[in-house]
Amino acid sequence: MKISFIKDLGKVVYRYHDEFAERARKSIKTHHQNFIDFHGDDLVVFPDGYAMAAALQNQSKQEFKAAPKKTVEKIMKKSKLKNPCSNFSFPTDLLENENGVGVFFNPEEGLEVFPDFYTLQNGLQKKGENVTENEKDIIFDFIESDAISLSFVNRLIEKYGFKSITEAFLIRNNPNKEQFDYLLRCHKGQYYFKRYPNLSFNMT
Repeated sequence: MKISFIKDLGKVVYRYHDEFAERARKSIKTHHQNFIDFHGDDLVVFPDGYAMAAALQNQSKQEFKAAPKKTVEKIMKKSKLKNPCSNFSFPTDLLENENGVGVFFNPEEGLEVFPDFYTLQNGLQKKGENVTENEKDIIFDFIESDAISLSFVNRLIEKYGFKSITEAFLIRNNPNKEQFDYLLRCHKGQYYFKRYPNLSFNMT
């Protein structure tokens, strides 16, 4: 019961158990570096969902292949695994998305995935000029999504700026950084408070 609670409700445990929280943060940092080492960056765009799933699976296989045999055997025994590699499970509509799938590894919390990434990029790089309704809808979904962190948003803002985002939210007449920051606080307010890793594992 204790093991199941820790594994399934990690964020609750991390809030009240500093040792487990710190172990989870260290694990996230390791996964983050492994992601960068394998993919070349912390933000990768795949042409479709199946390509994304294959790449993540290949990364997992490589990590376990490089790990000491005794370590792998210990993990398999401890977690009762038949296959040492991670088994990723994604919704069918995400796997079948052929409009670009963006995968960002948030160093504080873990993997974040956003579909229709090509449309999102196209809209953002227009910097508020001639943004289509479809691009505005995708930008709106990106900002509104609870699964997309402030870190992911800022990662794209560094590259494209915020003008297309303020346009999507109908903030016009030469919007400034203060207005954009207020917009983010309205839609990403939970990310301004202390956060915990989005990671569950056997901590006993």
